[in-house]
Amino acid sequence: MTKNEKARLREIVRACRDELRASGRYTTSELYELGKFKYSEQLKACSEQWERSAFTTIHRELARQEQAFTGEGETQLTFPSEIMNIKIPASITVPYRTEDGDDEFLWTIFEEATLQEFHAYIGMLRAQIAADTNRLNDMLVIEDSIGNDIEDMAETMGSIFKRLFGRDQDAA
Repeated sequence: MTKNEKARLREIVRACRDELRASGRYTTSELYELGKFKYSEQLKACSEQWERSAFTTIHRELARQEQAFTGEGETQLTFPSEIMNIKIPASITVPYRTEDGDDEFLWTIFEEATLQEFHAYIGMLRAQIAADTNRLNDMLVIEDSIGNDIEDMAETMGSIFKRLFGRDQDAA
């Protein structure tokens, strides 16, 4: 998929997301169905990319489940006893830029990974964890601000913000 096609797909996804946001919540299936219904002609060009994306997602799930060491005595690698119980992935992902300038991941069997690829993998994990930690910290600040006084667990965050802070969350 070219960068222009990817940009067009982003526009379609944003438009569908914005339309569904009006309901307050939606599933990714609903997002997909709306896109398919409203933008079927434009999406025909994207079908190969979607198939590729689905294939990639399933591969990623399988790769996360697979270990180079199972912990049950079966190993693909022999480890010193001090790291025997560490879960080592069978393969690692390394950020990679194609000749077309697209960003992808290069899947490398752990045993075959170079030290440079290993360090790139560690760097990517650190960045993901830092981003998740930042998001968690932001959500904890909100949780602390709200406190434990709210009894209605079905109350929306928007109404809580309006009531507690006297303004819309979008204005914050």
